[in-house]
Amino acid sequence: MPDWSERGHVLATCDKQFVYCRVVGVGNMNNCAAFQTYSQQMRERGYREFILDFSSCEGMDSTFLGILLGIALGDRRTPAHVVVVNANDTIRRILGEVGIDRLLDVCSEGIALPEIPLQRLQEEQRGRDRIAMILRAHEDLCEIDSDNNQRFGSFLKALKKELAQQDDDNDEESPR
Repeated sequence: MPDWSERGHVLATCDKQFVYCRVVGVGNMNNCAAFQTYSQQMRERGYREFILDFSSCEGMDSTFLGILLGIALGDRRTPAHVVVVNANDTIRRILGEVGIDRLLDVCSEGIALPEIPLQRLQEEQRGRDRIAMILRAHEDLCEIDSDNNQRFGSFLKALKKELAQQDDDNDEESPR
C-alpha cells in the first residue's frame, strides 16, 4: 500500500470562466494545501466558478472537506460557486454529514470535464503553516454546522495546543 501522502492528489486547470479540478485517490490533509493555494490564487485572479470532478476520488478526510468549504466561502464577502460532479454515493454522504452539501452544488448525474489538460498540484506546505491550514479548515466546518463542534472539538483543541507549542518553540529560538 502506498504511503498516506501518496494516496491522492489534485489535478487542476482553468479556462476563461471556470476552474476545473479533479480529486484523484484520497483527498486528505497531506494533499490539500496545494489545492487550497491554487484555489486562492484563482480567486485572486477573479475566478468564482469552480467545477470539482470526483470521478476518481476514493474518499476524503475532514481537512480536505474543510478546504472545499473554504473555497466556497472565500473571504465571506464574495463566495465562490462550487459545483461537485461525478461524486459517488459515499462522497455525497460524506459531504452531507458535515453540512457542506448546503453550500456546494452537488450534481447527481455524470458530467464530463472539457478536454483540457490538467496539471498535478504539488504539495509544499510544512510545519506551522500546515497546522494552521488544518486548524482553519476544521474551524470552517464547525462554523457552518454546530454538530461539527462535537465531531472535531477535541481535534481543534489539540491543533491549537500544537500551534501554541510551535510558537513558544520559535520564541525560544529567536535571538533577543
